[in-house]
Amino acid sequence: MPVRGQKRTPVDRFANTADPRTAVYSISLRPPEYKENSVRPEPQSKDPAGYVSPTTDRDLEYFQAIAVGDKAPDNQAPPTLVLNLFRATQTQVLPIAERITLGAAAGAPYYALHATPSSTSATEFNTLLITRRHPIRATYSDACAVEILPKLDLLVQGVKTIARIVRERENKREEYYLTWGGFGDCYSLWRRIKADGNNGDEGTLAHLFCERWDAHDDHRFQGIIRAKQPLSSNPEVDPRSIPADIATLDATKPWPQFVSRNHYAHEHMDVLVASFLTVVTVQARRERELRELGSLPGYTP
Repeated sequence: MPVRGQKRTPVDRFANTADPRTAVYSISLRPPEYKENSVRPEPQSKDPAGYVSPTTDRDLEYFQAIAVGDKAPDNQAPPTLVLNLFRATQTQVLPIAERITLGAAAGAPYYALHATPSSTSATEFNTLLITRRHPIRATYSDACAVEILPKLDLLVQGVKTIARIVRERENKREEYYLTWGGFGDCYSLWRRIKADGNNGDEGTLAHLFCERWDAHDDHRFQGIIRAKQPLSSNPEVDPRSIPADIATLDATKPWPQFVSRNHYAHEHMDVLVASFLTVVTVQARRERELRELGSLPGYTP
């Protein structure tokens, strides 16, 4: 009998009073009623500033044909080249040999960089071999060979040559030089074509500069590297004031991506990719030197 004065609570016939650890509970349990969601999910943004889907192998045939000289770039509506950046460098092994790939996946890259020993230095891997994979045949061919100058002191201001880039195309040997310090902390890509032993035209192909770029030994990158085309009317203008980019390496996205939407860059894509990867390698060395120096000693008057 109920205790006198105690309030009586109604019993819900549909309530599950069984022990949750028994099978009776799972059998008699009723799921909650379905309620239509009044808030519809927002569609994924296609803003170029966000993450962009990498270029598929079918679209990479266009860039492959331009690289080998079978097709001219489309000046009217050039497609966009988007490649993810992957780094598999073993930073705990000295000297450090960079392993960087650009592509939709790390196992099937479109561009791959392998650092190898050089005859100019025994403590640095200064020879960078950059290969390009055929999107359909899955065969690799040499895109460029980069020779970084040994014992670079990047902590000292001044114009200096960083590397020499060589590309073989249509039985012609093309030489490019990457310098640093022309416009402050800016890299400049110079072109010098040699055909049949005769010197060809010379000029600036692009300017590359870093915006808060930081390279860590744990395979993480931060910041943006931009490539600007020099103005033909005024080549001495500061490239950082030019609004348009011919290519960017953006590490502020959820995954670092190399993006290029300019037909001028598509014609020189092998050399531009080689210069970007060289800047990434050199900047990683520079950041490592800064960390080894540590904090500056305090000034005592």
